[in-house]
Amino acid sequence: MQDRVESPNTISSMQTMLLIVFTILPTAILFVPGITSSFSKNDAWMSTLLAGFVGLLVAWLCAALTSRYPGETVIQFSGKIVGKWGGLAVGWMFSLYFLYVAYFVLREFNDFMNTFVLPETPSIFIVGSFTILAAHGIYKGLDVLARSNSVIGLICLAALGIVMLIMINDMKWAELLPIFGKNTTGSIVMGSFAPSCWISECAIIMMFAPYMNKPEQAMRMNMLAIAVILVTLTLFVIGGLTIFGYDILSRLHFPLFHVVKYARPAEFLERIDPVFIAVWIAGMIMKFSIYYYSGVLGLAQTLQLPNYRSLVLPTGMLLVALSLISWNNIAELKQFSSDVFPPSVLFVTVGVTLLLAVGMWCRRLFGDKKAGARQP
Repeated sequence: MQDRVESPNTISSMQTMLLIVFTILPTAILFVPGITSSFSKNDAWMSTLLAGFVGLLVAWLCAALTSRYPGETVIQFSGKIVGKWGGLAVGWMFSLYFLYVAYFVLREFNDFMNTFVLPETPSIFIVGSFTILAAHGIYKGLDVLARSNSVIGLICLAALGIVMLIMINDMKWAELLPIFGKNTTGSIVMGSFAPSCWISECAIIMMFAPYMNKPEQAMRMNMLAIAVILVTLTLFVIGGLTIFGYDILSRLHFPLFHVVKYARPAEFLERIDPVFIAVWIAGMIMKFSIYYYSGVLGLAQTLQLPNYRSLVLPTGMLLVALSLISWNNIAELKQFSSDVFPPSVLFVTVGVTLLLAVGMWCRRLFGDKKAGARQP
């Protein structure tokens, strides 16, 4: 079913690239350094670079699918590959995956705010106000989200660049040595699962490509987004290792925030963490909004509804409830982020996407042979 009512205006290639970057980066910079260093220790930066190959694979598979079925999201074209019922299953799988990540992000935001910013504020108020703000943007449509994300995204990238410059003074490069001295190849590969999970979220481009004004640039923008994410994430992993060392880094819940909190870029300048928190909150709003939007759009297309807006409010209430009841504390959330979240995300972003791509190639191969056999 073709449904472009919800997004009457197209989005540019650069807006698409920034949407993908902030689908991944706001939570990746908080969780990935600690999780990765717990497996690959001082070689965690190698694990992050290794994860880039997974991102490139997913980007290539997504480009093959979206170029074969232009003007359709993954929810819409999956039925043409795996049949009506298979397509329905894939539609539900992707839609629920988007919402699953959305309430995971919502809980991450709540735990950060409860820990560092608003410890006395009830969680229901934090996640409720966050969801209402995101729902307002979703009602306006993808083009409004894309324009807002472009402004916020450029500010966030500039702020992250400043944070990296501030970190340089406290880096102890000896913490990276000896390279390969404390790890096996297996531990480096194990450490790559968490960053691979986050980077593979670039598969969300299969929801955006139909609304690009130049859909033929989808692969290029996805690759560019992966490059930005990979460079940024690797630099922050190196920063965390050289400032804290892998042992402390692996035990911190939000290592990047601790760097910013105690940094003193100049004698006259202290406590820059409120600026970082403000910028990070803006980035988190965009990430949550992007997944929230993709989830309700996917549900609407799976259920063949005329548009997604009737689902925004009930879905938002469900996300709030799930974010509050799914984990008892921040320790459980971090353990989930390390043990459960990566394989569950990779199953959809890599596994299901690869299945669709293989199905598409098989249909093309055998379809061409049948067509040739019918010719006289």
